[in-house]
Amino acid sequence: MKHSIVNVLRTFFTGKKYAETGFTGAPKMMKNLVVLPVAPLQGRKRYLKSLWMASAILLLAGSMAFGQELPVANVSSTGVLQISADQPLNGSYHFDLSQFQFDSDNAMTDFLSNKSGDSFIVRALPHLNKGVLMLQLENHPSWTVDDWNAYLNTATTLNPILP
Repeated sequence: MKHSIVNVLRTFFTGKKYAETGFTGAPKMMKNLVVLPVAPLQGRKRYLKSLWMASAILLLAGSMAFGQELPVANVSSTGVLQISADQPLNGSYHFDLSQFQFDSDNAMTDFLSNKSGDSFIVRALPHLNKGVLMLQLENHPSWTVDDWNAYLNTATTLNPILP
């Protein structure tokens, strides 16, 4: 079996060392590298999820910067997130955070970092003074806007978007 990126990726995703995959032709230096234990699968999943989220946030921020405005979600005075029933269901929404006085961008980011639920993610866009609500539509493909609003009402009542 030749040393290639395919083997490296196979090792990364399966959690097996090169020796377990039948690889024997590495130079001496490479053999020292490949016997290192591979990170547990759970850590890789968390890393890949974080990488995906960072990419999604960058794409959302970029689309907002170039005038492709996301639909609006509203934060009530009690901190409950709701999406507009007048618009078709979308995977991402933005909501205004200008009513909250955060000391810094990090304070805003830290505040919203623990407001996500099982089927939605909330992230901060401090440079725009907005937050982004990302619905994980694949978790509930048959849900309508009303179903999502009922879910968001329950989830954000327990963990409101209030400083």
